[in-house]
Amino acid sequence: RPSVEYTPAPFTVSAKERWAIAQEYLVILALHLGVMTFLRFHPLSLLLGYFLPIGIGYAGAMFYIFTNHLLCQMTSVNDPLANTLSIRVPKLFDRLHLNFSYHTEHHIFPGMNSDYYPLVQELLKTHYPERYNLLGAGEAWRLLLQTPRHYQDNQTLTNWAADRSVPCPLNLRELEENKEKAPIC
Repeated sequence: RPSVEYTPAPFTVSAKERWAIAQEYLVILALHLGVMTFLRFHPLSLLLGYFLPIGIGYAGAMFYIFTNHLLCQMTSVNDPLANTLSIRVPKLFDRLHLNFSYHTEHHIFPGMNSDYYPLVQELLKTHYPERYNLLGAGEAWRLLLQTPRHYQDNQTLTNWAADRSVPCPLNLRELEENKEKAPIC
């Protein structure tokens, strides 16, 4: 349509699929209301038993997303070895989070069972040691806190006012120097 000023979604949703989406939404809503009802809508119970766990889960997810993506250069063609980062976390966290720290591996094989990501990591370290981005979680977080959050161009980060610019900390040539210094946390 010529009057449309936005890009239409690259997919369509049939009436049957819309009904399935509505049903799924109602199930999710019922589950959340069920938890709140179980907590008897008591403010302290809601805070500690509903909102706090959601907040902690959200913070954990955002930790992974930010550290896995916001330290790397952007590329015009998707190159997971250049624009994603895997992080080292204690084995317990890998078990609890279904190997979410193996993020580069996830981008290369998104449909693969995450139990196999450690094997993929070993292959990447063997075949692409100079290109594979791997840092300890603590080092990744430290770098994240030290750098601005907006991209000025593909390899430069800047702040919202654009008065501070720094190169992406994980440009391929710099990573090689830091690879062996990647502690677990």
